[in-house]
Amino acid sequence: MSSRSSADSQSQDRGVYSVPVERSALQMQFFLLMLVVCIWLTFGRGVLGSLGWAFLIHLFTLVPLLLIYGAVIQAILTVRHKKSGYTLGGLTKGVIYSMLGLAVVYGLTLVDGGDTPESVNSVVTGLFGISQDSAIATGIGIVSSLSFYLFLASLLAILILTLLEKRLPKRHLHTTTDLIH
Repeated sequence: MSSRSSADSQSQDRGVYSVPVERSALQMQFFLLMLVVCIWLTFGRGVLGSLGWAFLIHLFTLVPLLLIYGAVIQAILTVRHKKSGYTLGGLTKGVIYSMLGLAVVYGLTLVDGGDTPESVNSVVTGLFGISQDSAIATGIGIVSSLSFYLFLASLLAILILTLLEKRLPKRHLHTTTDLIH
């Protein structure tokens, strides 16, 4: 009985995790992921689309905000992992991948604003020669707006999930009796 008590006290001293928990590449590189999103939303769509006013607005507002956001999320992920072995759950990963898809759609469909006829196209309307006066261009504008708002909502969801998700890696837990004591 005393050997059991000493084993229980040893498991309490070393905590629940005895093996270092590996983080996913997505969790370790979230800031770099946000940097790629920023590059796409400014320079990438500028190269494929046009360098109008939306490029400048994104460059001086959206890019700094997304980089600060990426740094904050990266810090939260790192601290939570070091304290408790937290790893990203499936829901959080799904929202991150959705955010990436929405960023691509938004970058492709954003209608740029400018003072020349070439700078009032989105990447899609420019590549396919769609007139700005057509119903298709109006639909593309609606898709652009929806994708932008869903992109912002996904950023909020990632923040909330990163702060509140309780996912701990089960493969590194000791036995059930170690968790009870």
